[in-house]
Amino acid sequence: WALDVVAVCAHFLENIFIVNHIQGPDAIPNPSNHWAHKQLEGTYNWSSGSTLANWISGGLNHQIEHHLFPSMSIYAYPTIAPVVKQTCEEFGIQYNTFDSFPQA
Repeated sequence: WALDVVAVCAHFLENIFIVNHIQGPDAIPNPSNHWAHKQLEGTYNWSSGSTLANWISGGLNHQIEHHLFPSMSIYAYPTIAPVVKQTCEEFGIQYNTFDSFPQA
């Protein structure tokens, strides 16, 4: 039964990592952009702002915030996500997010 648990957990993590990091040709960062801009181009969020999704995924639903602030606690991601999104809008940078995990 222990191998079954490991297999389920590995599959769960694999799905979360794939959704956040493989989004097609639009997710390839422009090499001439600033480091922070590259992080925004190459990552996607799902269920951004959801405390439950944040807890279930270990903060991996907030990939944008994780890549911009890697040492920040995952529990702060739902709080800073709207600030990051607003800042992106102010600078004309796309904030890539999906409303849910299945949508991503």
